[in-house]
Amino acid sequence: MKFERRASPTPLVLASSAGAAIGLALTAIGWLWGIIPLLLGGAALIAVASGRSLALPRLAPDGARTPQTSAIVPALTRRPSRLAVAFMFVLGFAIGMVLDRLLMAAAGGNGDVLSALSAAIAESRLVETRIEVGGEVITVKHSELDIGQPADIFDGNFATLMRGKGDNPFIFEVRYAQPREARAVALDLATMEDYEIMLIVKRADGRSFTMREEGTTRLVDPSIEFSFPAGPQVIQSVRVEILDRRPPPQEGFHTHVRGFALR
Repeated sequence: MKFERRASPTPLVLASSAGAAIGLALTAIGWLWGIIPLLLGGAALIAVASGRSLALPRLAPDGARTPQTSAIVPALTRRPSRLAVAFMFVLGFAIGMVLDRLLMAAAGGNGDVLSALSAAIAESRLVETRIEVGGEVITVKHSELDIGQPADIFDGNFATLMRGKGDNPFIFEVRYAQPREARAVALDLATMEDYEIMLIVKRADGRSFTMREEGTTRLVDPSIEFSFPAGPQVIQSVRVEILDRRPPPQEGFHTHVRGFALR
C-alpha cells in the first residue's frame, strides 16, 4: 500500500490572505502597485477556497509522480465558495478604486501623487557638473542641456546661456564649497509668458527656506531678483525650479537661463 501526504492548506490560506490584505491596504492609501500582491494573494485564495489544489504533484514512496487527474476534475466542477465570492467582490472593488485613482490623476485631481512621481523622475535625471568661478569650485546639478553649459550663467555675459533640452520644470542647483553671505538671488532669463519659479535656499546651518515667483504677463528677457525675507543669510546652496505653464509647444520646452548671481 502506498501512502501519500497531503499538505495542510492552512499556511497557504494564511499567506494568501496576508498578501491580499497588504495589497488592499497599499492600494487604499494610494500605492497603486499594491494591486500586485492583491491580485496574487487573491488568486491563490480563490483557488484554495474553490477546492483547487496549488500543491506540487505528490510523490509516492517509490519516487514516481502520482497522477492528479482524479483530484482535479471534481475540483473544477465545484461551485465557488462564499469566501471566494466575497473576495472576488473585494477584488473588483479594489480594481475599481485603482481605475478611479488613475482617472483622477489623468484629470488632475490626484496632483500630489503625480507631482511626487514627476519630481522623483526629474531628480534622477539631473546631471552634476563642477566648475571654477572666481577661484572657487562650485557644483551645479542641472537638467539635461542642449545649448550652453553651467559655466555660462556665471560669466556675466547676457549673450551666453544654458538651455534646457526639454525638461519642465527646468531645474538647477548651485552648491558652494564654502558658505557665503548674500541678501538676494538674481536670475537672468529669456522671454517668459506663463511661469512659476521656485527657489529653495539652504543655509549654512542646514535649515532652508523657499521663495516663489509666478506670472502670466509676457516678460522679454527678464532679470528677476529674489530678496531674502529675513535679510542677509549665510547660505550653502540654492536650488532653482522654473516651470513653464504654457501648453506644450510644438518644439518642446527649452528654458533659457542667461545669468545667476548672489547679491
